[in-house]
Amino acid sequence: MPEGIGSTALVFSGVAIAGFAVLIVFARFPRIPLRITAWIEGKLPALKRFHLSKRVQETLEGLTALTNWRVAAAAIFWTLIGWVVSLGTYYALLLAFNVPQIAPDVDLLAMVCLGVSLASLGVAIPVTVAGIGPFQGGSRVAGELIGLNAIIAAALGIVFHGVTVLAYAFWGDRRGACAGCVIWRSGEGARRGTERRRAEQSVKAWGISACRFT
Repeated sequence: MPEGIGSTALVFSGVAIAGFAVLIVFARFPRIPLRITAWIEGKLPALKRFHLSKRVQETLEGLTALTNWRVAAAAIFWTLIGWVVSLGTYYALLLAFNVPQIAPDVDLLAMVCLGVSLASLGVAIPVTVAGIGPFQGGSRVAGELIGLNAIIAAALGIVFHGVTVLAYAFWGDRRGACAGCVIWRSGEGARRGTERRRAEQSVKAWGISACRFT
């Protein structure tokens, strides 16, 4: 790995975490970023055509849920679980491809961290459907930086992408089915509650009418 990449990655990681923390603070106190945005649009009127204030407000509304510490803790917890699973999967693939024997000089831990990070970055860039291409490209770039053969690194990216898609499809279907059951039960409960209220209103109206006639 070229010198300085590790320290640079640590710096960018710190900046990313700090930036996300600032976004959460802005979501908790939205008046601050909205005032800043209004001031910027006042200085640069050309930005008004992009509806910058509206975009900022929409972004903050999307982060509002994370201002609740319980929701934020749950999101962080499951995000960490997801990263651990991804890192473990990539490490298992490195062993399956016999990388320790083929390239003994390759740092497996560095390859795992860099490969998963760059592959995830490829998914985050909305260029192709399901990140096909950038995902494998991220794995290949990571391999070349670490010193792994480009063909092996690209093959790792292809297999890792396939495993990831299958895992998301499997767990997504299960979660979708559970969510469907919950929605159905909620709908049944709401329907029964509505019928009960209508019956109570009918009984009450009948009682009032009976009192009038008596």
